[in-house]
Amino acid sequence: MIDIFTEIIRINGEDELYKLDKACEAIKEGQVVAIPTETVYGLGANAFSSDSAKKIYEVKGRPSDNPLIVHIAEKQDAKEIASYLPESFYKLADAFWPGPLTMIVKKSEKIPYTVTAGLDTVGIRMPDNECTRYLIRKSGCPVAAPSANISGTVSATDAKYVYDDFNGKIPYIIDSGSSKIGLESTVINLTLTPPVILRPGRITLEEIREYIPDAVYHDSLIEEEEEVINPASPGMKYKHYSPSCPVVLIKGGLSTAERYILDKIEDNEAVLYFSEQKKIAHITPDFCLGSYGSLSKCAELVFSHLRAADKAGYKKIYITGVPEKGLGLSIMNRLKKSAGENAVQLRDIVFVCTGNTCRSPMAEFILKSYNIPDMYVKSRGLDVCCSSGMAFNSQKALKDNDIPFSDFHSSQLTYGDVADADKVYTMTDSQRRIIISAFPEFKDKILTLKENSDIADPYMHSMDFYQVTFDEIRAAIEKRFKDEL
Repeated sequence: MIDIFTEIIRINGEDELYKLDKACEAIKEGQVVAIPTETVYGLGANAFSSDSAKKIYEVKGRPSDNPLIVHIAEKQDAKEIASYLPESFYKLADAFWPGPLTMIVKKSEKIPYTVTAGLDTVGIRMPDNECTRYLIRKSGCPVAAPSANISGTVSATDAKYVYDDFNGKIPYIIDSGSSKIGLESTVINLTLTPPVILRPGRITLEEIREYIPDAVYHDSLIEEEEEVINPASPGMKYKHYSPSCPVVLIKGGLSTAERYILDKIEDNEAVLYFSEQKKIAHITPDFCLGSYGSLSKCAELVFSHLRAADKAGYKKIYITGVPEKGLGLSIMNRLKKSAGENAVQLRDIVFVCTGNTCRSPMAEFILKSYNIPDMYVKSRGLDVCCSSGMAFNSQKALKDNDIPFSDFHSSQLTYGDVADADKVYTMTDSQRRIIISAFPEFKDKILTLKENSDIADPYMHSMDFYQVTFDEIRAAIEKRFKDEL
């Protein structure tokens, strides 16, 4: 491709939209223009022109079986794009347009198969960005546009990143500032029964179900190994969102991931971290993703931070995964594709007894002695009034059975301990019920260590009783973790 001069058109307000007229002429002439949206930047061209669509694929390096989304300026414009619009389309359009929702419907004859990657369906979206809607109106045609990045790399949420990828390849980049949402649109296929979300985004399944109660996620979003042969939506088949350096996705609790990163990270490696992860914040302090408890900021910043870390020349990027529900599912969908095979599943095991001095510390160090990879083990108490050491007889039982242990101080069980844990094992059923009563949302992962039986408290009993308790705990652990020992 011959280099061309690339001009950045900066728009600071609606009174400057006239500056876009030359970009509109470029669209009319069949050229490709970078456009801003509230999700990410896109590479736009005339959606009615097969040749224009081919240019998008060529400039982006995009596989020809990966369909493009058609962007419109007004809701009624969809009638020209689709051969049929179901009632569900109008419900969702009224609720979410303009906004980050793409709806797949049967295409009209006006949309060439080049745009739809040979499919009889087309994805339509009305972006919440006045610059792009002005461009569409003034150009006199809908605009087909994938994300404005080289295929497979990190999506661009700022014009400067578009320039990095496409300077000399397209005539215009329209700059209206950073994207507000930061993740590509939610894509729902309305030609299926029930309607199926193919790509999660800022608009969640729960929000869509307020208008279409039977909507579901595509199997590939639930079963990670599900293969997508003929994708009806962008982002389903190919590895995406990847910087040139490896991304390591740490799936596990927030504090567990923090410990793992501190243990593994080396010089010239970056970490994208949450504000709660204070122990790793100093490593690359500019790459905070906001609070783990509110993921909107993470969605907004994750692509730009990946881009910035890559541009800075880091040799590896670590990032902690988030719970896969609501917006978290959308974020994890991108991060899994970004990391590829470099995903680490950590497990956080918590043992609980009354005072965290006798039974649960023994359980902690017994399980630690097996050195199960990527497993983090700790113990806590339900009633720890002041921190103290492990009971002498518990230490002796560990020592007599050749179980190594370190300096230990009892700790009170907290919400964060339970939230981060993969499993919480109690010594008695009454302890299990107490924790479930305090944290009912986590009831499925709170279990007694010994199935259908309690492990008695050896406190104030003889050393022989402690040995019996040790044997009981070890047997229960070996049964619970038999497949890994």
